[in-house]
Amino acid sequence: MFTEEKKNTNYGTIFVYCFFCLVFIVEVVRFAKPYYNLQNLMETEAVLEEGLLDAGILPCNIRSSVSVPARNHKKLSATIREETRTRPPVTYCVKFESFDTMSKLVKDNGDKYESHPFSAGGYNWTFLVYPNADKPVGSGGYVSLYVKIDNSSFIENQNEVYAWIRFLTYKSTTDTYHEFYVEGWPNAEQNGWGVDKLISIADVQDPSKGFLVNDAIKVEVEIMAFT
Repeated sequence: MFTEEKKNTNYGTIFVYCFFCLVFIVEVVRFAKPYYNLQNLMETEAVLEEGLLDAGILPCNIRSSVSVPARNHKKLSATIREETRTRPPVTYCVKFESFDTMSKLVKDNGDKYESHPFSAGGYNWTFLVYPNADKPVGSGGYVSLYVKIDNSSFIENQNEVYAWIRFLTYKSTTDTYHEFYVEGWPNAEQNGWGVDKLISIADVQDPSKGFLVNDAIKVEVEIMAFT
């Protein structure tokens, strides 16, 4: 009798364990599916391209097929500043072949696109793009760009990071970049650290401004230095 009761107890324990494992797997799939689906939609419908800029590899090439005059090189009249740093800058770019499609797809994902993680200085970073009006709240009718450090990076290194960051968007009409510089703690806020009013959506959609080339847009973030 004792042996029979023990067997019943073991079967009950195994059943409970299997039940909780099943619930756990279902929850993981439920949370992972929206991101997975968004990535698939982006890569098929918005034709997403992203990656680190490297001397030998140039992802996110968006130069117009139309001939663009070269920039004039003028002698610098301002004071030249020379600095040293221990780490080289890291530039990560994201190109969307269709700004309009991307803007619609991200509405079911918190109105933002979050890039694949990339490494800089021993930390894992992600690049956040908000293409729609008033997302995040308070940004008004502007495109917003943010960068943040993944929380997993602080498991091994728990020091706070103060970073100098540059955000860029390419302008095909002048073959130049629209730039914003920020500095602060990228892990200090929920959204990370960035610019909530980088470019007005009206300017992005205005063909004469040159931010879109056949509805494609390229944005970059450069981790210039951090301590």
